[in-house]
Amino acid sequence: INNIDDIITSEKFPKIIYFFGEEEFLIEEALEKLIHYLCPSKDSKYDFDSFNALDVSTVNLKEEFSKNVVDSCSSYPFVNSKRVVVVRNFDELFAIGRTKKKDVKPSALKNYFDNPQDTTTLLLTGIGAKYKGLSAQMKSAKDRQKALTQIEKADFPFNIIFAKYEWMEFPKVYENGLLTWLIARFKANKKEINHEAAELLLAHCNPDLREINNEIVKVLLYVQERETITNQDVNFIVASSRVNNVFELQKQIGKKNLAKAVAITENILANDDKKMLIITIITTYFTKLWKLYEIASKESNQYKLAGIIGVSPFFVNEYLSALKNYSSAQLNKAFLAIAEAEEKMKSSSTNALYLFEKMYIDIMEN
Repeated sequence: INNIDDIITSEKFPKIIYFFGEEEFLIEEALEKLIHYLCPSKDSKYDFDSFNALDVSTVNLKEEFSKNVVDSCSSYPFVNSKRVVVVRNFDELFAIGRTKKKDVKPSALKNYFDNPQDTTTLLLTGIGAKYKGLSAQMKSAKDRQKALTQIEKADFPFNIIFAKYEWMEFPKVYENGLLTWLIARFKANKKEINHEAAELLLAHCNPDLREINNEIVKVLLYVQERETITNQDVNFIVASSRVNNVFELQKQIGKKNLAKAVAITENILANDDKKMLIITIITTYFTKLWKLYEIASKESNQYKLAGIIGVSPFFVNEYLSALKNYSSAQLNKAFLAIAEAEEKMKSSSTNALYLFEKMYIDIMEN
């Protein structure tokens, strides 16, 4: 598999898919995307099962674990057309570990791999260290035969998976490839970012894809519908420290933490006079909370909720937590407080920090 979207677009879901490689973040992202597509509703839980092989150490436990996985895979779907079974850290079932045996072949799994259930998609994840670089070799005319030979000589069950079923490798993105990855990530979201702005954003992140992606999401939320990302956009996100930016501000407002909200606002205003931009960000934040308030009781799929309110699925729980602190009446009150503060900022010379503090008090009081 070259792209997880290819499976979703084709709607031809393989019986077994193995995701492996060193980039755990990308593996989990692809896995979750496929799970949420195959299990779109809260009733999908009846057709979903998840296992983790990380703590299964002895031969007997591995056999029992494998039987449980196979039993789950062999069940027919109750609500959806497909049953979905996930096994994380699948490689651990075949690791030597404390078993002191090199040839670990749970018989239940062996039989299932020979004849998998048509109505089940089995999703497996692992590091697959022995098969590092296999996808690159398969794509290379020079190395393809070498890859095919490696597949033929692979241990069970990887010889069967690579030969008969679907698999996708997520090789490590090294530091010299992070800039290209970051730019491609924006492009996938139909945004353009110049090299200087991309390098600036990267300079404020550790070489970790999960952290970099979180910063990308912040930039996307900030620019909203605008297609081009500038140096100024990135500067606004990263200029202040991580605990003093607009996204931390809205989080503290969601928690009704007045002291921290005021402190962050003071720091932002001290670095740059962005009072109207702060108003815009807070207005957008409460608009998203209002939308979430209207649909959260009817929809539990985080990917659908994320699409409706326009945030990354990774931030939906943060919004849901904030919603517990605000009733519909309080949300209405928040919009009135924001409108009042905005009007005074435009028409008077009153100190902006004072107006923000008053606005936060009006928003947060019960």
